[in-house]
Amino acid sequence: LETYFPHELADHYKIATTGRLSAIDHPEIERYTRYCYREIFRQCPDLDGLYFNFESAPDAAEHVLATAVPELNQLARKPILVFRLWGFRKPEGMRRIMRAYRGRVILGHKIADTNDTYYLPVADSRVREWKKLLGKKTEWMFLVGPCHNCGTNLCDQLWGDYAFVQEILADARAKGADSISFHTVNEFFAPDADAAAPPAKRKIATRPK
Repeated sequence: LETYFPHELADHYKIATTGRLSAIDHPEIERYTRYCYREIFRQCPDLDGLYFNFESAPDAAEHVLATAVPELNQLARKPILVFRLWGFRKPEGMRRIMRAYRGRVILGHKIADTNDTYYLPVADSRVREWKKLLGKKTEWMFLVGPCHNCGTNLCDQLWGDYAFVQEILADARAKGADSISFHTVNEFFAPDADAAAPPAKRKIATRPK
C-alpha cells in the first residue's frame, strides 16, 4: 500500500498534484484513505495483513498515523503490518507507528540495497542500526530478489548458486533476520511454462537431505 488516490478525487476537490497522485497532505485524501482501509477489511475479512511501501511517499509516518493506525486499531482481529523501509529514513516516525498500533508489526529491509553489493553474499548491515534505535525485539524481514535488490539482470545466476544463497541467508540471520521474503525474476518477467505442462510431468526440485 502507498498513498495513491484517484484523479477523480483530485479533480473534485481541486487538489494540486505534481503528476504522481501520492505524498500529498490534504484532509480529503486522509478521509479517502481511511475509507479504503475500512473497505479492504469489509470485503476481505480473512485478510491477515497489509504490506506498506513508502517509495512514493517517503517518511510518511504522519499519514500512516492519521489513516491506517486508527482504522486498523478498531478491528477485532488486528492485521499484521509489514513496513518496507525503502524510502523511510526517520526511526522516530517508525517508533511512533509501532507504539500506536495495537497489532503485530514487521519491518522489511532489502538484503542487498546498492549495485556495488548485490553480487556479494552479504546482507545489508543497516538493520543493526535500526535495531539499536527501535529495540532488539523489533521483528525483521529481509527482502530477497528482484525489486528488492539491484541484481535483477543477474538473478538467475545469483540465486541459482546454492553456496551463495546459503551464505547470504546465514549472514542475514546473524544480522537479526526473523524471516525472509523471496522473489525471483522468473515470476515477474517470464511465462510460467511449468504451469502449462500436464500434471503428471510437473516436477518439484528438491535438495537431498
